[in-house]
Amino acid sequence: MKLILYVCMLCILLMGCKEANNSTQQTTENTVQQAWDEMMVIHDEVMPKMSEINRLKKQLVAQGDTTIVYENLQKAEDGMWDWMHNLVSLEEVKKMEEAAAMQHLRAEIAEITEVREEMQESIEAGEQLLTKNDTK
Repeated sequence: MKLILYVCMLCILLMGCKEANNSTQQTTENTVQQAWDEMMVIHDEVMPKMSEINRLKKQLVAQGDTTIVYENLQKAEDGMWDWMHNLVSLEEVKKMEEAAAMQHLRAEIAEITEVREEMQESIEAGEQLLTKNDTK
């Protein structure tokens, strides 16, 4: 009888440990998902600006102006394409250990933030140059 009682207690204990492990795994997945979502918000903010960069480049070329502003627009566009091309999928990130996944995502967030800044700065410079050329 005591043996049955010990076996039952052991089973309950093991089930509790399994649930705690599942809870920890779920928390890890949520943390990784939140970091991924944060990164993608930045991506989704700047991706539509790619068409604006292309429009500005075409206008600069039409005016015969391929100055450093044009080169910076091209660099910003290339930076976005490079970032997207090198992006590791969410499924692959979730396979990493939590610390490695979070380190990777923090680096990706920093990189896409830098791309966003380059895009914004080059767009502003392109618009200023076009405005300056239009007033001549």
